[in-house]
Amino acid sequence: MSKQEKCKHAACNCMSPQGQSYCSDWCKDAKNMTEIACQCKHPGCRGSALGA
Repeated sequence: MSKQEKCKHAACNCMSPQGQSYCSDWCKDAKNMTEIACQCKHPGCRGSALGA
């Protein structure tokens, strides 16, 4: 059984679905971009590399 892990996108703080590296297509597509704030739009995602 795989364990749920944090989304691999650096600016995101969501948990990824089991067996996936990213929580959303947005995060997957933005994997090579440097962002200050995540734009995955999930409720509860603080989505900031600055912790805002």
